[in-house]
Parts: sequence; structure tokens; C-alpha cells
Amino acid sequence: MQPNLSHSLEPTVPSPSHRAGKSRQMTTFALILSSITGLLVGCGATPSNPTMAAVQKPHAGKFLKIFVADPVLGGEVRDRAKAWANRTNAKVTVVTDSPPQDAKDVDIAIVSQENLAGLAARGELASVPETLTGNGKAFRWDTLFVPFQTSLVQWGSQAVAIPIVGDGLVCVYRADRFRDPTAMKAFRTQFQKDLVPPSTWEDMAEIAAAFHLPGKPSLPPLPADRAALTQFHHIAACYDRVPIGTGTKEVGGAARALSFHIDAEKFQPRLNAPAFAAAYSWFHQTAPFRSAETETPLAAISTGSAVVAVLTLRELSQLPRDPKSGAISDNFGIAPVPGTRTYFNVEGKAIQAVTGRNSIPFLGGTGAFAVVYQRSTNADAAWDFLSDLAGPEGSASTLSESQIGAGPIRESHIAPQTGLAIWQRYGFDERHTKELSSAMQAYINTAVANPALPLGTPDAPQVYAILDTQLRRAASGQATGPEAAAAAVAAWAAHDRTQDANQLRTWRRKAAGLD
Repeated sequence: MQPNLSHSLEPTVPSPSHRAGKSRQMTTFALILSSITGLLVGCGATPSNPTMAAVQKPHAGKFLKIFVADPVLGGEVRDRAKAWANRTNAKVTVVTDSPPQDAKDVDIAIVSQENLAGLAARGELASVPETLTGNGKAFRWDTLFVPFQTSLVQWGSQAVAIPIVGDGLVCVYRADRFRDPTAMKAFRTQFQKDLVPPSTWEDMAEIAAAFHLPGKPSLPPLPADRAALTQFHHIAACYDRVPIGTGTKEVGGAARALSFHIDAEKFQPRLNAPAFAAAYSWFHQTAPFRSAETETPLAAISTGSAVVAVLTLRELSQLPRDPKSGAISDNFGIAPVPGTRTYFNVEGKAIQAVTGRNSIPFLGGTGAFAVVYQRSTNADAAWDFLSDLAGPEGSASTLSESQIGAGPIRESHIAPQTGLAIWQRYGFDERHTKELSSAMQAYINTAVANPALPLGTPDAPQVYAILDTQLRRAASGQATGPEAAAAAVAAWAAHDRTQDANQLRTWRRKAAGLD
């Protein structure tokens, strides 16, 4: 359990912190506002004027309590809430410890997508108001990536959440070992091609095989958390190409919101699709090259015990830095998360990717989403704060805090100019910054109209636990890919038998944006 980090944020000028530049901006804004107020008072308005008071302090006397599941993100939310409270004369408390059993006093929660549907199914969440979703509103709902406007935040036909941060993974490789003439020659001899950063998961397996020696792993151990399952979903998504419109006429173009984990026609699990067995097979194939130590992927790539690894953006920000320049060492290179050489069509036939790399994004798996409880008596203030936190400027500010490791949620976050300016805040040199910016563009891959998405039902935590168990069996060599997939299919079927069939169907329809 994390320590209780609850703070009451009074409406005062923000104090200096590690985000000193941001605090100075907020303070300057407060001084400008104060000067404007003084001019207006000199022109005849008085602080007791109710109209002026409403403009200056729209939420005076209101109190918000915010729960943030991630304590690192909670630090950013706390700083931003402090500035917002100063402007609005509201009071805010941010808690990042375990959520209270009796959460009646919580107005806002920032949670994972995995836990979102459970709250929605119990009828606890308020719908996102038109003040955020409407055309021409300051929040600019229309500039969110489409899945973050629709499937990822909806329960049925209603938007019940807003995205705070997206998820983002990158491939990091040991450029120093890739440059070694002996390694380059050995790789060309073994695979008849040059040693370059992996563009596909099959490439990564070959690189791991080439660098592996007895007692010396070339891949890191699996992450202990759900990041491993996110990798699994990325691989499965690339192998699994579902055409737009697959499924019933009712589901139509929204099929992908449902048809990754669930069949869009029968509303039943589809883990027996060949893409999932192929993903499990990749982890089984690379099991001999994986470290059995308890070190993290970050530690493995940092020390060189792994030659290539998939890292989160938060881990990326923690790579070893040059003590003089502050930039990450030239020993590391950054590349996009790999795709796959082949994919399976709707008949289950393996098809070679035309360009040699088929990349289908899996979006939303490790992001964070904000909800407002229906019971909140200060919902207007809650939505106002969230609009400030996750609007165009606010979301860019969050992405700029590299220790958070926030992934993109808006088009501007990956645009050539505005996106590059955001990723420069990671403090890398020019080469690594451009590599990171390119990796994020490839990660989102907006050219794909039907990205794979999380399960989106209240029983997602239980289903993900099933998938994760089999993933770790395959990755440790205990089960082949088909064996792991078959075991996952059986375990999910057993889970479904413990649930009400009508309720399951309702959940799956709601997750697809129906009803």
C-alpha cells in the first residue's frame, strides 16, 4: 500500500517545486489576473459585486476530492489542482493511496481503462457534459484520437470518462552492441541480412537468438506488472486484422471496439483466433533468450544484460544519462514498437505483409482516464478542473513531464512540430528526440482506422489475469503457444459459466457502444 499522500490544497499562490518553470507561469498568470481586477475595481467595480465575484472565483467555497491510482501522476494532478484552486477559490484534496472503502466523498477518480467499466456498470458515473464534448468548446474533443473520443471512454452510447494520458511503448536497443563488427558479421552469416533495429517481432526474436550465449541472456525478463500483457496484446493485434464492418449490421463500423477479444457476431470470446496463439508462440519461442533474474527490463537494457527491450515511456526517461550533457548515452537507440511480418485474414490464413511490416496499434491498455461520480455535489467544478487538466494545453504539459511517462492522446501530440516540442522535454539530444518523436507517430499509426482496444467489460480484470497467467507459462517455456491459447480459452469459458449469461451479453454490448 502506498503511504497516504493526501493534501488539502488551499487557494494560495503555488510554491516553488521541481516544476519551477510551470509554477512561475501560474504565478505570473495570477499576478496578471490580480492587476486586471485592480483596474476593474478602479473603474467602479467592487469586490462585493456579485457579477465580478463570479468571474473571478467561479467555484468559491466548493471542495473537490480526487483519487489518483498512480502516485506519480498524482503528483502532477496535485500541482495542477493547486494552481486551479488558486484561480477559482475552490479547495482540493488529492489522494494517491488505496481508495477508501467508503468513497462517498470522492468527486473525481483517475483510473485505468481496465477498471472503468466496473464503475460504469454500477451506475456510479456521470456522463461527460456537452461543455467538453461539444463542437467549438475549449476542450477540443474533436482533436482527441478517435478511440479516445469514442470506444475507450464510452459505456453504451454515453461518454463517461475523459482521457488524461495515453499509453506509449518504445523499443530500446543497445546501439553499441549493434555497431560491433563481430556481431554484425555473425548476424549477416546467420540470417543473410544486416543487423539493424527490429521492425518486427520476428526481427526481435532473430536478434535475441544471434546475441544469446549460454548463461548470457539477450532479452530482459517479463515485466512484473501488466506491461507484459500490453506487449502480448500488441503482438496479437498485429497478427489479427479485422476489416471495418466485420460483425452484425448493428455493430457495423464499431466492430473493432468489440471484435479483438470478443466475436462481433456472437458476442463470445474469440481467443481461439490464430492471432492469440501466434502471440503466445512468440513468447514461447523467445523463452530461451530471456533473463531468469528478477531485474527489470529497464535494468537489463541499462546494464547490457539485454540487447533489446520494450520499455514504457516512464522507463525510457530513466535510462542512464551522461553526467555532463544530461542526455542518454549514445550506447542506446530508440525505435518504434515492432509490427509483424504476417497477419491472419478472416479465414485464419496467414498473409505476408506487403511492406514486410504489419502494424496495428493496441490503444488504451495502460492509459489513465478521469471520471466524475454521479453523487458529486460539485460536478460542475469537477468537470471544469478536468477540462483544465486534460485540455489541449494541459495534456501537452502532462506529456512534457517525462517522469510521468504519459503517452499521446491528441493529434497535436504527434504532429511534426508541436509533437517534437513536447518530446524535447525528455532532455535527450537531437537524434534521440527525433527517434522518440518518430516512435510515437508509429505507435499511434493514425492511418489504421480500426486499432485494437482493451476488453472494456467489468470482468476485464479477471479475464486479463487469465491471459497473463498463460503468457507467463509460455514465456517461461512451460507451454507452447497453442497450449497456452487453449488453456486461456478453457479458463475464460469456465469464468463465463460463473456469470449470468444475460448480464455478460449486456456488458459486451455496452462495451461495443450499443444500448
